[in-house]
This record gives sequence, C-alpha cells and structure tokens, in this order.
Amino acid sequence: MSNIDKRLKELFEKHNIIFWYDDEGKLQEEFDSLEIDVIKILIDDNQFNIKYQILKSAKNSKYLVYSNKKEPGYDDNWLLDLQLKSYLFSADRASIILSDLGLDIVYKPFITRHIEFFTAKTRVDPFVKLIDTSDDAEKLAIKMLAVLSKCSPKIEHIAINLMINDKAYVDICKYELEDYLWKNIKYKYQYDVENPTLKDFTYKLLQNHFFSSWDKNKCELNKEAVLFVKNWMDSSTNKESFRAISKSIQSELAIESIVQTCSIEDMLECDTYELCEQMLISNIAKALITDSTSKEKIIDICTNREHTFWYASYENIYKAFLFAIKLETSVKSSNFLINSFDDGLEKYVNEFSKVDYYYRKYIKHSNKSEHNQILKALDEKIERIYLNDFLRDLNNIWQSHVKDYKNSKFSYQKDFYKTNVKPIAQKDQKVFVIISDALRFECAVELKNRILGLNRYSAKIEPMVGVLPSFTQLGVASLLPNETLSFNANDDTVYVDNISSRGTKNREKILKNTNEKSVYTNSESFLSLNRETGREFIKENQIVYIYHNEIDATGDKKESEHKVFEAVEDSFITIKKIIKQISNFNGSNIFITSDHGFLYQDTPTLESEFFKAEKADDVKRFNRRFIIGSDIQNIDGIDIFDASDLNIAGDDKIGLVKSINKIKLQGGGHRFVHGRSTLQEMVVPLICVKKMRKDDVTNVEVSCIPISQITTNSVMLSFYQEEPISDKIKPITLKIAFYSKDDKLISTYNSYSFNSTDTHDRNREVKLKFDLKQNASNYSGQNIKIVMKRVIEDSNEEPLYKEYEIKLQLSFINDFDEF
Repeated sequence: MSNIDKRLKELFEKHNIIFWYDDEGKLQEEFDSLEIDVIKILIDDNQFNIKYQILKSAKNSKYLVYSNKKEPGYDDNWLLDLQLKSYLFSADRASIILSDLGLDIVYKPFITRHIEFFTAKTRVDPFVKLIDTSDDAEKLAIKMLAVLSKCSPKIEHIAINLMINDKAYVDICKYELEDYLWKNIKYKYQYDVENPTLKDFTYKLLQNHFFSSWDKNKCELNKEAVLFVKNWMDSSTNKESFRAISKSIQSELAIESIVQTCSIEDMLECDTYELCEQMLISNIAKALITDSTSKEKIIDICTNREHTFWYASYENIYKAFLFAIKLETSVKSSNFLINSFDDGLEKYVNEFSKVDYYYRKYIKHSNKSEHNQILKALDEKIERIYLNDFLRDLNNIWQSHVKDYKNSKFSYQKDFYKTNVKPIAQKDQKVFVIISDALRFECAVELKNRILGLNRYSAKIEPMVGVLPSFTQLGVASLLPNETLSFNANDDTVYVDNISSRGTKNREKILKNTNEKSVYTNSESFLSLNRETGREFIKENQIVYIYHNEIDATGDKKESEHKVFEAVEDSFITIKKIIKQISNFNGSNIFITSDHGFLYQDTPTLESEFFKAEKADDVKRFNRRFIIGSDIQNIDGIDIFDASDLNIAGDDKIGLVKSINKIKLQGGGHRFVHGRSTLQEMVVPLICVKKMRKDDVTNVEVSCIPISQITTNSVMLSFYQEEPISDKIKPITLKIAFYSKDDKLISTYNSYSFNSTDTHDRNREVKLKFDLKQNASNYSGQNIKIVMKRVIEDSNEEPLYKEYEIKLQLSFINDFDEF
C-alpha cells in the first residue's frame, strides 16, 4: 500500500468528497491503482454530469474527484461550489516517493531531479526490489540505470546491455541519469572524453582489446576494459551480440588495412575481430602449400587458437590443417617397404592405415568447412600425396605379395564363425554379430575408440584376412558357419556348403543348420524392437546376426558416393545404438566386423588408372575391379588366381585388378570402390565388445603448480595434466581465475581444455597468463585464491573443481602499470 493510499484513507475518515488536481497527470497511474473503498471520478469535459451524480447521491457516499490537469481558475471551475465544501488534496510527489521507498529525506533533491523516473510502476517495482536503505545517491543511480537497461546493477552489465540496445540510452537521458553512467564508466575503464557516446565507447573498447594482445602502446583504456571485452565474448547470453557488433566495427574502422600489415606472430593471441582469424588461416594455408613454416609451429598455432572466440566458425579448417600435416608427415616418413604378405598386413594395421584415417578426416573437415575456398589449393596437394605417394606406391609394392594369400598367420574371415562364435555358443551363452557393410579397418579403429569412450564397455580390435574378391556377397557368406565357399555354376551367387547365401532367408537358413536358435536380421528391424519385444526376441535366439548397411549403400550410388565419409560417421552412431540396444536386452558378447573394406578418392578417377579388358563368353562376373569365370584371358593389369588359391572351392578363375587401377567400363561410381586385393579392401576388422559391471570412464586430473607469492600485475601460472587423454580418461575444460578470500574476481580468467594425448609429462604442462584487475591492490598483503571451475557443455553451471591459496604482495609501483 502506497503512502497516497494511506493518506487518502485517513482523509476519508473525515471527508466525504476529496478533490485532487494532478498537473500533467503524472500520478494518474497511482490514481488508477488506488485500493480504497470510494467512488473514483475522473474530471472530463462533462462536468455537469459529475456535479449531478454527486448531488443526487446518498448522503454518506464518498467521492475522490481527480483531474490530470492543474486546478482551473474560479471563473472556469464548474465544480467550484462542490470543491469549496470538500477537501482539496495535493501530493508532494518527491516526499511520497521517498516514503514509499523507505529512503531518508536527504535524498529528496536526488528524487526531485529524477522524479520522472518514478511515474511508472514498470520502473518503480523492479527498482524497489534492488534498493537498500543504506544506498547512497550513486548506488541509487546505478540501480536506476540497471532498471532502464534491464540487467543487474553492475556497470559492466549496464554497459553491455546499452551497447546491444541503445534505445535504453534515450530513457537514461530522459531521466537525466547519463552523467552517472559516464562517471562510472570513466572510473572503471578510464574512458575519459569530452563528449562521450555509446558508439565511441564501443569502438574504444574493442580497439583496446585488439591492441592489448600485440601493441599495448596503442591501448587507450585500462586492463579492466580488456577484461570487460573478454567477459562479453565468453558470455553465453551476450556473445552473439559481440559477434555482430565486432563484425560491424571491423568494417567501419577498416581493420583489414591494419591486419594486412601484421605478422602471424602479431595475431597469435588476437581474437577481437574475425579478420584476425581469417588472416591467420590464410597465412597457414599458404605456408602449408609452400612449406614456408615449420609443421610444429603450425600445429602450435592451430592448437592454441582452439581457445579463441572465432575458432568455432573455423574449427573445420583448423582440423583440416592438422590432419593435412599428419597425413603429409606420415607419408614422407614411410618407405612402404613390405617383406612378405604378413609383414604387409602387420604394417598396414599398425602404421599405414593411419594415412587412410588422416585422409578421411581431412576430407570430412574440408567438406564441412563453410569457407572451403581457402582450402582449394591444399585439397589438391593432399589429393596428390594420398593418391600418388601413398595409395599407388603402397599397393604397387603390396601387389607382389598377394600370391601368398593362403599362407598367413593372421585369422581368416572365412574362419570367423568357427573361431569366435562357436566357442561362446557351446558354453550356452548368447552371441551378437554386427556385420557393417564396408567398415574398413581404419574406420573400425575409430569406432573401437568411440565404444571405449562409453561408460562400462571394453573393446579390442584385431585384423582378419578378408576374402578375395572383396565384395559383399562373398564377404557375408564367409562370416557364416562354413566348410566350403563356392560360386554357382552359372552365375556369381556364393554357395555355403552347397546352399545359396543370397538373401536374408538363405543366410538365416545357413545359420540354423549349425544352431537352430539363430537369426539373421538387419539393423533397422533390430533397432525397432522395444524392451518387451526385444527381450522376447533375444530369449528365443542364441546367435543373432545383425546386418548394417550405411557405408556401402551410400558409396555404391553415383549420386551419393561423395558422401561416403559422412556415412562412416553416421554408421558409428548407428552401431553404438545397436550396442546399447543389445545391452538393454542383457546381451554381453558382441562382435563387430565387416564383409570388406573400400578405397575412396575425393577427386574423379584419372584416365591413367583405367585400362581396357574384353569380356569373355564364359564370365560370371565382370566389373571394374574383378572378374569371375572359367576362362579369363591374360591381361597386364590383372592378376589371375585359381579359386583354390583364394580358399574358394571349384574350378573358377578369379581375376583381380592390380593395385588401385580399374577396368574401363561405362557408367559412374569411380571414387568408392571395393573388390580388389588392396590392403584397404581386404583387411577386415574384428571388434570384440564386452559390457562391464562398473563405471570405468573418468575425467583427467589437472593440478596447478603453485608459486610462493604474486608481486606483479601480470602472472604466468603452470598447470599440469596428470595423464594423457585416452579412451577411458576424458578431457576436462576449466575456467581459472584469481579471487579474493571474500570471492571477488580480481583477475582476467582463462578457459582451457586439457586434452593432451602426449605421453611425455613435460609436454602436458600448460602456462597461462593472468592480468590482475584494479581492485586486486585492495588485497595486497593478504592470501588470495586460484580458483578452478569446471565448464559443463550446454550449461551455465560452473562447479568448483579445485582452489589454491597464494600470497598477494604488490608493490605500489604496480599501481602505475596499466599494461
């Protein structure tokens, strides 16, 4: 209840009619909201009706007659006779406001000066929630600014909101509060100009932040202003406004002309403007083409930029740079010397397959980049290295060892069921086999690592020698229980122990011939099972084969083969869903394997990779990669094997196109291929997955290496990541800063992701720089805290991780050191 309410209630105890003239209607909202049991009348042009209503009313009726205009003169006042018999009420607005707010009379001049602010409940109500009776005029003004800016009563929040929405500044001027705004901004950030404006202040803030990282002599504001911009950039609520304003200012202030004169070293820590990021990226791209900068230096730049504001917009480009370096370095450091069939397999599994991984990741990030024009020249370089210096050279050398196919010490795909499934089934345990079509070995290694990243799962991988030719029907057939594999007399249908393996029903029939409680299904059907139907499904079957086809289905179509690496990523997601579905049905023995691998090149096949071959009459299968028939002509580009040389029964001849070449045929689909004897196509992965009983995934531990005391305004602190990141040890992102014992922030802060995989202890130590704020000097001679908080993705919560105490002992000389 306001004081006006109280006052009028008191007056109506003595008077039946009260007149209230409110010049300019500044308190009409108060009149409208009065909660008193009287008849309220607003004086309008029909004053005769008002007089008639009052005179004809009951004797004890009470009226409050209000006018939003000043009191008229006697000659113009039609209600004068009633008014003379009544009480004339007037409100001292400033006094009433003071009383309502519970403030001392000493603030009456302040309230009077800004009295227009208090004419609306939409301003007064939030203001009342902020004030304290101990507030002085300065604090009251800040809180009025906060109400108008719709934020908390901190000058940095007010300033950000005004820069985002300058309409509020019009109201600040209207209520004569602008002097308080600029006085506080001047004190906090040393912004001292004769005619301050929001636009000029915004320009100087960003320019101050821009120069602070590489030319402090040009800074016009203080370190608090640098911290202001950093907080703005890091704010989950306001960072998009910074993005828009920064882009606008970099154009208006012609930042490009400044950046063009800078070196890479100048821009290493600068992230005020997007042009800083673009300048660095452009120079890195040129350096990778010309080899003008060391790879180590480029890796350091890319890694350090991960913590800057614009990184997310260019993350794919930076990652493409890193994978380009890894690919080029790996290829140049390898001689691809292969001494035997098994030596080739072993080296491919442990070494050479990483190049395929680097290439796949490079293409993925290059294609995803929104600014991929910058990578065009690098794309061409990486393609040349991958195709000519790796794929062709490696598989040309490997080709001479394929003749020893039958003599490997490694497990054969053909023996998968006998070696892996049958022993578990004989123990009366359930077995799940996921066959992911075209999941090549390097992709499976990444999948294995992703599975290990799941809580309570173990996974290990080993290679199998895949069937030749490396095509789906033969690959799937070899994973079923079998004694012999053969081709139909009239076509290329694969028979397992004289039973056709074409189609789901036949494959299930082959499984059931060995174990009646077996089923062959596909991933879509399996994932569609709910908990109840799924458990019933599992109860009825002991051996469950689940066929999954995203990679091959995408790569085999001309219109979609360019998306095959995207399909690999999608397949990881689907397979993890299948694993979790199996776990939901209480399954624990899981194998993930494939029918064959594949080769992919992102550019169209070169004419030099094609050769001509004529199809004979008795050929069962004739395509770009292999030929099956009883009589295959000798052709320079083809190795011809008897079926028995490849562990296949019958009298067929099998021609495998050598290395990465292809037979020239009509039609598309040249970039994604399989069917030959290249290492990428014939090395098949086998992942063994187990569900664990206990949690086994943790975050990495990070410790601060403390110092005895702080004596300067800029501090370098070392942080140590206790162990390398691995499948079960996950990265952690920390937000680190100095705080006083009463929890006041007294420094800039660093957000850093501790994600090093380096096995050398020293290389996991990170040095971070902190600049103390102006208020830090208030705590000199006291213990302060190094506070480490966890950053949780998609959350504003920042739980405490660790904190350390340290002595702050600043010299008075530091007071003169703004940068």
